[in-house]
Amino acid sequence: MKKQVKTLVIAIAIILFLATTAFANVFGNKQTRVYHEPTCKVLVRVKLDNKVSFPTAEAAVKAGYKPCKRCHK
Repeated sequence: MKKQVKTLVIAIAIILFLATTAFANVFGNKQTRVYHEPTCKVLVRVKLDNKVSFPTAEAAVKAGYKPCKRCHK
């Protein structure tokens, strides 16, 4: 039973994340104030609570975020 609940919670979290980021082109980390491309390997280490989505890189910069040194060379 616990495994089913855990699986359901994870599935709901993924659905909510996808729903809120469906139109995002870049993702920011609230803690580091760095934004990443969706394919950036660093992005997978960012906790879901710290992720914020932006429609464009320009919007991220206007919000005070810097580009990731790995995916924005």
